[in-house]
Amino acid sequence: SGNSSTPQERKEFEEERRLFYVGMTRAKNDLNIFTFKSESSSFIKEMRIPVRRNEKFSVIYDSGDEKQYHFPAAFEGGMMLESGEEIWEAYKDVEDFIEKMVYAGGATRKMMESLIYSGAFDFTDGSRQAKLIVVDRILDNAKSKKADILSGQMSLFDMGFLDETEIQKSKVPIPNLPELPKREKLEMEKKYAGFYVTEHPLDAYEDIISKSDIIEAAQFTDEDGNILVEHDKDIKIAGIVNKCRTIYTKKNGDPMKIFSLEDRTGEIDCVIFTKMYQVYGNLIEDGNLLCVKGKFSLRDDKGQVIVNSCCKLDDFSIDFENTAKIYLKAETRYDINKFRQVAARLKKGDIPVIVQYDKKLYALDEYVNADFESYMELLNVAGENNIIFK
Repeated sequence: SGNSSTPQERKEFEEERRLFYVGMTRAKNDLNIFTFKSESSSFIKEMRIPVRRNEKFSVIYDSGDEKQYHFPAAFEGGMMLESGEEIWEAYKDVEDFIEKMVYAGGATRKMMESLIYSGAFDFTDGSRQAKLIVVDRILDNAKSKKADILSGQMSLFDMGFLDETEIQKSKVPIPNLPELPKREKLEMEKKYAGFYVTEHPLDAYEDIISKSDIIEAAQFTDEDGNILVEHDKDIKIAGIVNKCRTIYTKKNGDPMKIFSLEDRTGEIDCVIFTKMYQVYGNLIEDGNLLCVKGKFSLRDDKGQVIVNSCCKLDDFSIDFENTAKIYLKAETRYDINKFRQVAARLKKGDIPVIVQYDKKLYALDEYVNADFESYMELLNVAGENNIIFK
């Protein structure tokens, strides 16, 4: 990234540096980096590696030559130059790390925010939320200290006149704050690290998803990208809404949405047309965890799901096994007939369906099975706020 590079090129270069560094921090015991000796990456030349107790770091060149460094048990975690000529003492917390990085030539708010959100400092004291709150103060202090050192004004810290207790008192205190909300924590991991570090958002629903007929994105194609699902097949998928856009039909200007639903194996394109948009449009927003039911549509060797109904994955928490009654709320008398027609199509069971209309309760003739299929069908006609399995 020289002086002749464009702003966009410099931005992309910085993004590559960030991803390279985040990748290194994922190493638990050993870190091996492979590079061409004749044209070694500039990142390796400028690299300062965080290491912990008993960790080993290697740079292996295409010629087979290897530079390898092993850190003794007493070395808790620190910084070293790729040349191996300089090894700094262990860094013990975020402030210590920032001071070393500032003195070495680079530590910015964006860089530290990326590392904190990615979980690179989870082994130090304090939650991610707490570190984010104080990172600006720590950066300012570190830059001020560097300026003093470069101007020849040696501080008491540099002269070694303060003991460890006094040094700790002078540090920016990390507040005792709870961790980021789980959803935000995972979203930030995906944004900054490129993948989920702590866990996948769908992990919490694994037991229920595995017991249903939900299919994963990877099952739509084979290894060569060939479509495996038949056109017009009824399917059910679950995942995280991404790339959501509202568009409008050319004929009448009616709204519809296109989006991707991402699970642990990949993502599948989805579209919800105007009629269903009016019922479920508010649920389909980026970041929402949904279960979608619809038909698979294949056109020009490209597949997508035409959404017929959807619900929040949190609705999986409904206790279907212990459901005694299903309650539906009708806005009009016509709704009662709609509910009756849908109930007649459901799998027969021993659960009564009761409709509330105009402060009165009406028991339908149909008895149905209390399961997720019934819930999805009734949700389709009643709406999210007008259905209770109790």
